[in-house]
Amino acid sequence: MTAQELATFSDIFMDLEYPVYAHLVPGQRFRANMSKAAILTQIPMGKEAALPQREAIQQFKSVVSRIMLNMETRVLKVTSKGKKSAQRWVNWKVPLGMRMLTLIDYEKQREEAS
Repeated sequence: MTAQELATFSDIFMDLEYPVYAHLVPGQRFRANMSKAAILTQIPMGKEAALPQREAIQQFKSVVSRIMLNMETRVLKVTSKGKKSAQRWVNWKVPLGMRMLTLIDYEKQREEAS
């Protein structure tokens, strides 16, 4: 694969991904530049969780293609492999760092506002 083909493939792949967002609540502290694996470890699947919650967390972790934490804006950006898979998680509460953060679809809100 040439550099041009790789760049084209990357552009197409990035266009297929679809982001949803969550805002950190006051008091939540994370370090900057955390990797995907480090952020996903902050989404616990404790023994006290019921089976449906554990399955939902497992599914969520499996569909996430990228997850980034912006400490300046205090926003968590979760990217899935397509709009359809991302829509399943809109309004779902992510258990991140002992808090429940609601995932929001700002792209859809922008479309509806236009």
